[in-house]
Amino acid sequence: MDRMQGRKTTNNNMEELKKLKEEIAENVLRLSELNTDKLNEFYEKVKEFARKDKATFTQVRNIYSSVRKKKAPKELVSLRPLLAYVGARNDISSLTDFLDSIIKKVKEEKDLRDFKEFMKMFVCYKKVYKG
Repeated sequence: MDRMQGRKTTNNNMEELKKLKEEIAENVLRLSELNTDKLNEFYEKVKEFARKDKATFTQVRNIYSSVRKKKAPKELVSLRPLLAYVGARNDISSLTDFLDSIIKKVKEEKDLRDFKEFMKMFVCYKKVYKG
């Protein structure tokens, strides 16, 4: 009985994480357009995602450091192979695949700024929960 309950809990957590990622992905490249209420809702989702995701603060901070250095959307694309490597090496491909899917959508400078802002808030919340 305990094993079955453990599986249900794991499946529920995975479903919650999947839903959070979908909700974040929906708005991550629209941050500069969100009103205050929607932005606060977005922050709450990122906070919850940071709490539930299994990557460590250091892993997330290292990814953010690489993202922060990029000055143009085209430069950000060069991080995709690195994300794949980091994800496989550290068993955090759920996070790196998610970030990769967002990077594919970054086309303009505004998108890059919004993505960097998301990464910054994710690092901050990750420090709070796993620092």
